Amino acid sequence: MPTAFGWSPPNLPSLTFQERVAFNSLTNFISLGVWLPWAPVVTQGGDVAITAGQAEYTVAYGICEAHFGLQILGTGTAGNTLFVSPPVPMFAPSVGAVAGDVIIVDSGAPVVYTGVATISSNGIAFMRAVGSTGNYWGVDPSVAIDVNDTVTGSIRYRVA
Repeated sequence: MPTAFGWSPPNLPSLTFQERVAFNSLTNFISLGVWLPWAPVVTQGGDVAITAGQAEYTVAYGICEAHFGLQILGTGTAGNTLFVSPPVPMFAPSVGAVAGDVIIVDSGAPVVYTGVATISSNGIAFMRAVGSTGNYWGVDPSVAIDVNDTVTGSIRYRVA
């Protein structure tokens, strides 16, 4: 029975029990979009300690979608771009592409920065959207992520 995706499921009765379990697990993972936890690494001139209140992702049909809410426990270095590691490797030609949105709350100022998350070779880099010279957050404005700041966002990109 052909489908819109150009393939037909195998004849399940001809498969062994173990093969049917494996096939059903795979198709359930793809079709249901199982959400999995992930431990992002935040860097800004070095690793920055965090608590991930929310960090989950799903992969279906070669696309990763992830949502995160991170509480910052350490301090970054001003003048350096803020990076968050992606849950799965990104497709290299996507570098520079917009992957989603981000909100950075600077609790010390207090200032809320909203912008777009872009794909870089180091991971997801956050760019300030309004009033920016086009450089990444941390460079413009030249600020450091700090204790009690939060970084939240949603990203979507093609996987490698």
